[in-house]
Amino acid sequence: LERKATALMILKDENGALAAQSEAVLIDPDQASLRRMRGWNLMNGWRKLALADFEAGLKNDQGALRADLLMGRSYVLAIDGKVDEALAAEAEYSKASGGMPAAMLNFATVYAQAYDSLRKAGNSAKAEETVNKMVALIETQVARFPAPARAKAWAAFRADDGFEPVRGLPAFVELDKKLQKSP
Repeated sequence: LERKATALMILKDENGALAAQSEAVLIDPDQASLRRMRGWNLMNGWRKLALADFEAGLKNDQGALRADLLMGRSYVLAIDGKVDEALAAEAEYSKASGGMPAAMLNFATVYAQAYDSLRKAGNSAKAEETVNKMVALIETQVARFPAPARAKAWAAFRADDGFEPVRGLPAFVELDKKLQKSP
């Protein structure tokens, strides 16, 4: 299986190689060479593989899974610096998810990842604009919860690791303080 995985990698079949590596690890979990090879392949290719899965799923699903597939695709695109394409899915995601506040708060993490990609690319003006849009989205969606539930709802979402790139930014810190005190 290790040789099969290597051959599949040479043929640029990352999904097949990963499947073969994973099967080999199940058979021999203590073999260090398998763990090393699969570890590097996961680290180097997980976004590409994830994006391929989300896109394949979107081709086949117009139902209940569509929102989650759109979310995953947008998140990966944002991490990969394809910010415009990632954020362009917001309207379709809103429709597929029923525009529920919890779903839209999840989509705010796409904005956080987009900010990080833009910052790393040196596009500070667009990065700041993206953070402002994220803050507006969060404020709007938290306000849609019943007043007594807003602070608790925000507490659940603010813990999402997807907000890590923006957690220390003044706009996020101010928003966080404000929403923690929501009635």
